[in-house]
Amino acid sequence: MDTTLEKVETAGQGELKLSRLSPNVLAKPLPSVAKSTSLLDLPDELLSSIYEQVYHALRSDAKVDAVGVCVPLVPILVDKRIFSLAKPIFFQHLTFPSPDTPSSDEFLADLLDQTDVHDYVKSVDLQLSPDHPALQLKVLSLLINITRLSLKVLEDHVPRDATNTLKILKKLEHLTLVGTPIEFEDSSFSVNKELPSLRSFEIEDNCFIDRNFAVQRLISRSEVPFIAYPWASMEQLTLRRDGGTLQDVWEIEDMFVGVSHDQVSLFLISFPRSD
Repeated sequence: MDTTLEKVETAGQGELKLSRLSPNVLAKPLPSVAKSTSLLDLPDELLSSIYEQVYHALRSDAKVDAVGVCVPLVPILVDKRIFSLAKPIFFQHLTFPSPDTPSSDEFLADLLDQTDVHDYVKSVDLQLSPDHPALQLKVLSLLINITRLSLKVLEDHVPRDATNTLKILKKLEHLTLVGTPIEFEDSSFSVNKELPSLRSFEIEDNCFIDRNFAVQRLISRSEVPFIAYPWASMEQLTLRRDGGTLQDVWEIEDMFVGVSHDQVSLFLISFPRSD
């Protein structure tokens, strides 16, 4: 039996005529239907750029006291590909929980095990435990790619174990010491030698400055003698002074005797007195 497709044509009044279909008709493709585009159809580079913007938007809305990963991970848990692309972005900043937080040890233990995210971390805020800093410093020592560290010290010195950890962070460019450290417990610790990439140093309250210290950008809210400032290397000095007065300004100007104003830019931030 011949099963070739045929079509029926009307030949005239009440008359039907059968004719075979042309092979060209059978080979003609059907009209294409427009395909919808989803987020996953975008290339990796564009997806990464989108999630970089998402990260910064979420971080600007994050609470100041947020700990751990400072933005929620929910937006990147929707798909394995999105998670793998966005994970390096969402883990770039970490805030270690306060030592007295019940979940602190659990957070550090989890981070210790997540070896795949260690290289992604670029920035850390850490309040050093005065009693048991070992786990904190062990985790910190694994984050060798960080370029910014804010270290809050509750003791009157920066512990030797902490300076030993700092020696490992060779890519560190910005260091902030918060609290009341007046010196490094390890007197042989040299900021210049151990932190070769350091460009910006911020100190709160009273903090020891290495006599041979060299840094381009110094932010200070301390009573460090002006002569201790690293004039030879410094390009920007920001002074945060409580209850700054006009007299204070004149005293600061005296610091620049013999120093080229083209070399150092001075910024003065005054805070109202608390009394």
